Amino acid sequence: MRYTTKQYATALFEALEGAIGMEERRACLQRFVDLLRARKNKSRMPYILAAVERIYCTKHRLHTVTAETVSGAPHSLKKNLEEMLGTSVALSERIDPSLVAGIKLYIDGDTLIDASASTMLRQMFHHS
Repeated sequence: MRYTTKQYATALFEALEGAIGMEERRACLQRFVDLLRARKNKSRMPYILAAVERIYCTKHRLHTVTAETVSGAPHSLKKNLEEMLGTSVALSERIDPSLVAGIKLYIDGDTLIDASASTMLRQMFHHS
């Protein structure tokens, strides 16, 4: 039987949630990797882990936000996002020099707020 990414993710999340202590979690992860290897599904691991993260965030009412900037996000960004979204935020940052200036925010992996200078310039010249 072939399992979906969501089925794998749900099983892994529940197993990890039930594990007590780091050693038990490591053993659980090792068994999971061994299972994927045996079923020749190891290449799906990044997708499964992303789905586990979504399950975790949904359960704990947590938004994941990736901020792309030229030189790093301002220190107040996380607090401002938590105030805007009304929930806790797990913030990760990426440096992208091609943005010229500004910021791009990816919220929960699917919502994009693009306030980068490169996009604004591209739109300005495209509409002229």
